[in-house]
Formats: sequence, structure tokens, C-alpha cells
Amino acid sequence: MSDENKLKLKYDEVSKNKEEGGDSDDDNGITMHSPNALVRNICFIQKDGRRFFLNYYYLISVEFLPEENMIILTFTTHTATLKGHLLETLYEALENHGPKRIREQNERYLAKNEGSQPVVAEISIEVKT
Repeated sequence: MSDENKLKLKYDEVSKNKEEGGDSDDDNGITMHSPNALVRNICFIQKDGRRFFLNYYYLISVEFLPEENMIILTFTTHTATLKGHLLETLYEALENHGPKRIREQNERYLAKNEGSQPVVAEISIEVKT
């Protein structure tokens, strides 16, 4: 089974658990909305504990830059930039407004990850002027 299929199965498993009432962080710091969630926000959690959420309703576009290991989310009022590793699966989950929380991970988790799941190592949020 390819790594991509393993990741899809992992996210499907997380979504199924959430549908059944669970709501815990995945190993890589990404929590998914249950499929029947009425309100869809995305909360960005930084290493220092700061949290910031935005509603998917105000999401205008999401750009994935694989060569830079970066995802750029453009909202009406803010721009969120995610940097990390193996972010394509996270990008695909964002297409469906799936992620509920994205937690910034320390670089040491990359070794633990062994190249199987997306890891967000840096989150920056800027107010649009």
C-alpha cells in the first residue's frame, strides 16, 4: 500500500472516530471535524500555546507549494501560512474543510513521524490590510 493510501486511511479513521463522538488530536497534531459538524472553524495552535481560529466561511483560497513544503490559506481578513513536511494530504483535507485544529509540532516529531503523516512545523498568521 502506498504512503498516500495509508494517509487517506488514517484520515478516514480519524473522521470515523470523530463521527462516533471522539475528538482527540491525531499523532501529528491535526484534528478533523466530524462529517456532520454544523459550524466549521479551523483553529491554529502555536508551540507557545497561542490559539487563533477562523471560520471556513471566510476562506477564499488555499495554495499548496510542494517545493517549499508550504500551504497558504487566504481568508477575507487574514492569511495563514503553514510550513512543514508531507503537506499534500493536509491540503486535500482542507479542500473539504476537514481540519478542525492544526497544531504546530516541534521538529523532533519529524523523526518520530518517519515520513508517513503531514507535520506542520511552523504556523504564521497575518492580518490583511
